[in-house]
Amino acid sequence: MLRNLLLIFLIGFCIDLFAQDKENEQLRASQQTRVKNRIDMKINIPAGFKEVKNPEIPNDASAVDYAFVNKDSTIFITIGLQPRDSLIYERSKKSFKMFMPQFPNYEPDDQWKLNFKGRVDSSDFKPQMFAASRLRAFNADAGAEYKIKYISELYMNRYVPERVISLNKKFKGIAEIYFFKARGTKSDINRQLKKAYRMIKYN
Repeated sequence: MLRNLLLIFLIGFCIDLFAQDKENEQLRASQQTRVKNRIDMKINIPAGFKEVKNPEIPNDASAVDYAFVNKDSTIFITIGLQPRDSLIYERSKKSFKMFMPQFPNYEPDDQWKLNFKGRVDSSDFKPQMFAASRLRAFNADAGAEYKIKYISELYMNRYVPERVISLNKKFKGIAEIYFFKARGTKSDINRQLKKAYRMIKYN
């Protein structure tokens, strides 16, 4: 009798956990769609990759809304979106003017540059500010490719950051793509970077 009750309890507990996981997954999918719609972007899964649900947020990253891993798990990509429509844009300008008058010329559209300058490491890779031809691929106003300062802690206990692409579009927001490589692997990160041009684009 007691054994049957325990079995029923365990089954019910497992069903509740499964239901909670499904609910969390649905909430995350709903949030993904909401953020993507606010920033007005198209996000496509890169060829040879699959989407990762509930990824960790890397050090120095503002957010992670999408994550992808390749078939042999040697390359991991995260995408963080920071929507900033015209309302948020004006609110940011007014807030800076009110609370930080020492920065009268603050421009919300330059926030991506501040993020970039605070993270960039040019010791073994020269940062590349995107020219108009490269920006067209993303339909962005501004952007750059760079390496971030060395972090001793591995992402997800396995990956090291290799490259970041930061993008900005006025009245839309910031998108940051982080490329990670499994420690010790010889995967060609430059070949993987080209996939960024086909997986994300402002409308």
